[in-house]
Amino acid sequence: MPAYIVAEVTVSDPERFRAYQDLARPAVERYGGTFTASSTDVRPLEGGWRPQRIVVVGFESLERCRAFYDSPEYQAAIQARMGAAQLQIIAVEGVARPAPGPNRHASSEAEEAMPAYMIAEIEVTNPQQYEEYKKFSPGAIAKYGGRFVARGGQTVVLEGDWHPKRVVIVEFDSLERAQQFYNSPEYKQAIAARTGAANARMVAVEGL
Repeated sequence: MPAYIVAEVTVSDPERFRAYQDLARPAVERYGGTFTASSTDVRPLEGGWRPQRIVVVGFESLERCRAFYDSPEYQAAIQARMGAAQLQIIAVEGVARPAPGPNRHASSEAEEAMPAYMIAEIEVTNPQQYEEYKKFSPGAIAKYGGRFVARGGQTVVLEGDWHPKRVVIVEFDSLERAQQFYNSPEYKQAIAARTGAANARMVAVEGL
């Protein structure tokens, strides 16, 4: 099953942080990781979450995420960024993803747009009522071209004190499409269904 490292990054020394990036990228590649998003263009959607930067890296499994993080190469990168940035890092189990259909990028506009990822941290307080929300949200996501990347799978804390209860990642064709989804009547209906059943923080970040 695929898995994703999600990092919330706050940089205080950009020059030293670049030295960290120069060490981290080869480590990601050595362990088969692929950068999915690494951007300061992060748009808050819900819950007051305003990270400076979000990075998402895909791996073939949770075990591979851990092997990368614990590797001598990445530990050297961590030492290089000491005092230059604060990171909260989790690894999230993904979902099996079918190959894109023939209409995945049907228009030239879709081909030119950068993908985007909606990342949601959810704490369910009323599981029975939350099931009602889950009846509405997948249809709204599909209508706006969204595809689940991770949906409540196992989450492992790698660094920091970020301990989300449930993480959902949805891929859209662009940041604009992600925001259209969130502001749509269909998703507003889903939000109404989960009011009082869960606490949520959501952002959308531009992909690569």
